[in-house]
Amino acid sequence: MNKIFIILLLLINFIYADIKILSFNVENLFDGKNDGSEYKDFIIGKSSWNEAKFSAKLNKLAKFLSNTSANIIGLQEIENYDVLKELAKKSGYKFYAFSKEKNSPVGVGLLSNIPIIDTTFYRPVGFKSRDILRCDFSTNNEDFSVFVVHMLAPRNPIKKKKANFNLLYNSLLGVKNAIVIGDFNANYKDKIFNPILDIRHLRDLWEFDESGYSHPLGKIDHALLANTFFQNSGLNYKIGSFKVLNNDDLSDHRPIEFMLTNKKEDFNSLDKKQSLNVVTINEIYGKTDIKNALIKDACVTFTDKFGFAIAQKGGDGVYLHSRYNVEVGDIVDVEVKKTGFYKGNFEISNSFVTKKSKTTNLLPYLKNNVLDLRSGDVVYKISGNLKDKKMLIDNREFLIYNPYKKYENGFYEFKMAFFTKYKNQDEFIIKEKNETFN
Repeated sequence: MNKIFIILLLLINFIYADIKILSFNVENLFDGKNDGSEYKDFIIGKSSWNEAKFSAKLNKLAKFLSNTSANIIGLQEIENYDVLKELAKKSGYKFYAFSKEKNSPVGVGLLSNIPIIDTTFYRPVGFKSRDILRCDFSTNNEDFSVFVVHMLAPRNPIKKKKANFNLLYNSLLGVKNAIVIGDFNANYKDKIFNPILDIRHLRDLWEFDESGYSHPLGKIDHALLANTFFQNSGLNYKIGSFKVLNNDDLSDHRPIEFMLTNKKEDFNSLDKKQSLNVVTINEIYGKTDIKNALIKDACVTFTDKFGFAIAQKGGDGVYLHSRYNVEVGDIVDVEVKKTGFYKGNFEISNSFVTKKSKTTNLLPYLKNNVLDLRSGDVVYKISGNLKDKKMLIDNREFLIYNPYKKYENGFYEFKMAFFTKYKNQDEFIIKEKNETFN
């Protein structure tokens, strides 16, 4: 009976005007029993994890996935086949596949309402990592293959990470219409992608929306499509369909989605990239109609959980509301996508950042005094008497705020003070932990 069913699937070509594909790292979907390979935070009886918490997350995730109306969903951090099977049932997907090495805590899975013609997995040899899952489909008179990946975390040695990407590179050999989705643990434009993009001829859909992010570390969840989806040869990438979704507080990752269509698309217009105008921070500061602008050779002078500040030589700075994995002292180029005001402070609200190098001398990028400050500037050193959270500097009163501690009244000297406005008051944010005081 099963053989007859498979033959029927092979003979039937399912037709879809559009096919929506989604990828989501659901963050540690462990069940409510001990299998022996769990992370320690999910061992029943030795942690706060239990059957009730698993059931609650499963139900919420199933509802979320069902509401996306995606045809194919690639998932990462699923504990086992039974968890995926239950998730498929609750979210309304008839077809599913899973792959995990026996001792691995989590694996990768795929849900679909389009029949899966064949399933293959690729397992690392010589190093530990998650399997790569491949599912083959046939729709709209076209065959295509979806690969679901969860690559090694950034803390792993580069040699192992390259081996992990090489496994994917080899698995793509000879696959005509390949789609690779998942958590790559590598940011957009990381050179580790180059062999896959250049030699295996795939495109990263982040190139069509460089302003977003899928994780606090940046654009680490990706959708790679073979060039054949950009040639009007049958199934095509639907222009404008790539987007990042809210995660409904289900994970530390945000889902990404895109669509394929059997309609023709104007890929000539898609590939006509507008040239960027090189500008200074001063030239765009306070302006909200900025388009195709590039700030070069700026230094990261301040970071917090929402974004970071950059400055060019002379100390003129600006804040970027964008979660990139940058550190103070990094020299970056910034493609400015959108600017605006937030609570009275000018900021770059959408951007793409290229990490270039690191400086050994921050002083040229910092302000030396409190004259002519504007939001986004960082002053090298301030000092004065602090009273009731306020400091008088050069006859000018500033609020002093440190997320790490509260200060008693007294004389203080602070370094790397970030200037902003808080409820129409001048404020310095201090992040250093070793201030001097008398």
